Amino acid sequence: ALAPAPPVEPLFGRGAAKPLIVFVGPDPSIYEGGKAELLAGVIEKCFNLEPHEYYITTLTRFSLTDGEPAAAKKAITACGPILKRELALLKPKVVLAMGSRPGQYLSGSSDPVGLLRAKTYAIEGLTGAWLRITFGLSHMLNSREIKVEAWKDIQKISPVLDKFRGNP
Repeated sequence: ALAPAPPVEPLFGRGAAKPLIVFVGPDPSIYEGGKAELLAGVIEKCFNLEPHEYYITTLTRFSLTDGEPAAAKKAITACGPILKRELALLKPKVVLAMGSRPGQYLSGSSDPVGLLRAKTYAIEGLTGAWLRITFGLSHMLNSREIKVEAWKDIQKISPVLDKFRGNP
């Protein structure tokens, strides 16, 4: 069974039609408040990306207000295929999953995000794309240590983006 209908219209991603990188958060809260500011900082300062180079989207298309794992699982079951189709249409070179839910869904692994961060993954149906996983924005906002660890993840991605841009 699908997740119950959300109380508002579902939100979809935004950004470039042919991005170099796609940022995937767990839900639309990525577009609000401190999370949006932090992501903007990552995009502008850490990756030095131009608007035509990136796209931001989410695993679920509405905020998960219910903390129940069963509700999250239903939402992911309903919305996950939409994310995969979105990525197939965008054909990014790099996907950065931020948080355990998008990381587990896209990698196909049930490992915690701390272990998922250790390697690069292929994405089913997206030939040649490079999937990396880091901590969610909420965790970065609440912990300096997590932010430092996420910075290490970002440093692994930057050279790959430079390569795809044609920079040595």
